[in-house]
Amino acid sequence: TGSGVEWVETGSGVERMYDTMRADAKDHARLRNQFYMQATQAYQAGNPAVAKELSAKGKWHAQQMKESHAHASSAIYAQRNSMLQAGGGGGPAMIDPHG
Repeated sequence: TGSGVEWVETGSGVERMYDTMRADAKDHARLRNQFYMQATQAYQAGNPAVAKELSAKGKWHAQQMKESHAHASSAIYAQRNSMLQAGGGGGPAMIDPHG
């Protein structure tokens, strides 16, 4: 149309980019959940020391997951808004806030 608004790509290409950039966070989430489940089982089996150790590992993966999500969010934002950051386009300032 004649609006001068540039459309950003959507669809399967963007979905693949999001999946790729968030893969590390998903892995840490899976490991976090496994360690928390194992910690619960250890505690219920009467092994509080083992439960504490497993819980600590789960907490570490939870922190790594948060950091991975933050990194992915910044990278996705930068990639999706590269025209704006480069000062290109010449049109109205528009951003894609999704990350």
